[in-house]
Amino acid sequence: MDAVVADVAQSTVAMLVGAMLLRSGVSKLRDIDGAVLAVLDYRVVAKSLARVLAPLIAAFEVTIGTGTLLGFDVALAAAVLLLALFAFVVLSAVVRGLVIDCHCGATAEVVGAPTVVRNALLASLLAAGLLVDDTYAQNLLVAPLPYAVCIALTLGMIAALAGLLRLTSLATESAVTPGIRS
Repeated sequence: MDAVVADVAQSTVAMLVGAMLLRSGVSKLRDIDGAVLAVLDYRVVAKSLARVLAPLIAAFEVTIGTGTLLGFDVALAAAVLLLALFAFVVLSAVVRGLVIDCHCGATAEVVGAPTVVRNALLASLLAAGLLVDDTYAQNLLVAPLPYAVCIALTLGMIAALAGLLRLTSLATESAVTPGIRS
């Protein structure tokens, strides 16, 4: 009975996350200019990079959301990474005192602790479900090339965004910090 409850809970969280990502991605794809502005609102990348990242983020959301709804373990793992990345970026906006829309979907939501907690909680619940699933490791090890590419692209995007956030932070610090005068 406990295994059935765990499976239902894991499936429910996966369906919720999949639908959320799919809805958010489709919303961004329908309004790419708005998605570019959404990326710019977070103030972590330059406008030229935002024009590239916005459609990529939307495509990742649609792809990972669809895969999650279809129950692919690799998509579940990618959703964990994507939600963790979103939680990190939102947290950075909150820490910097930005009062901006989350751009999480079709409805407006100002970023704040609830947004960070929601993304981190959903990522944790998905991760916990994957860790308990004994077939996950087997499926991941024999993942066909498209799944491996999906994982590589997701990890690459996360690394690139984290690096860009750091570079932007360094550039902002050097622009604000006055030079030493002798």
